[in-house]
Amino acid sequence: MIRTPTCRALFDYWNAVRGERIAPRRFEIEPSRIADILADTFILERVDRAHYRYRLAGTRMCDGLAAEFRGASFLDHWQPDARGRLVELLSDVAGRGAIALLRAEVPVADAAPRTFEFIVLPLLHTGQSVERFLGAASPVEPALASTARVAGLPGLVEAETFTPEDIGLTAGNGPGATRQMPLSVLVRSARIVRHNRRHFRVYDGGLAQETPRPPRGEG
Repeated sequence: MIRTPTCRALFDYWNAVRGERIAPRRFEIEPSRIADILADTFILERVDRAHYRYRLAGTRMCDGLAAEFRGASFLDHWQPDARGRLVELLSDVAGRGAIALLRAEVPVADAAPRTFEFIVLPLLHTGQSVERFLGAASPVEPALASTARVAGLPGLVEAETFTPEDIGLTAGNGPGATRQMPLSVLVRSARIVRHNRRHFRVYDGGLAQETPRPPRGEG
């Protein structure tokens, strides 16, 4: 389920633009249409299966995660034990036009970790291949995250991939339609991970079972 208004708004916009295709084209994304959340968004480029690079990163995202992302490796900004799983998820986004939804815990100084939600959406770049990704990062509790001093790299807590068809959403449905339904999916498996005496359910994604400053740089 998408939890944050920012990630929900970006999904709604992407879904409306894509029409009957698995994804819209990069040049069809109009920053003015997502002006309210533009500072939370990013664009990745796929260098190869294991390398993804930030081409754009919004200022609010950079400030909230205490990093400058433009030109940097997407994977390098996660804890090492999350990187293999992220490669799998992004390969699914590129390979079948899936959507990746991630929950991350960001360590902060002298306080409990803050939870961020990331969404990664496919974009057609040249031909019919997915070589670009539109995404957003948003704190689940914005007021708390805005006062937190980041003290380390995000750790992956939950992850899943799905397509609009997996959840019975007709291609091209607009924002009014998608806001009326919760986005939840069935994934293949889940595992419980212990970390600092806490337990997390980590989902192994894949095919669903049956049943205001703009970003820095150029895209």
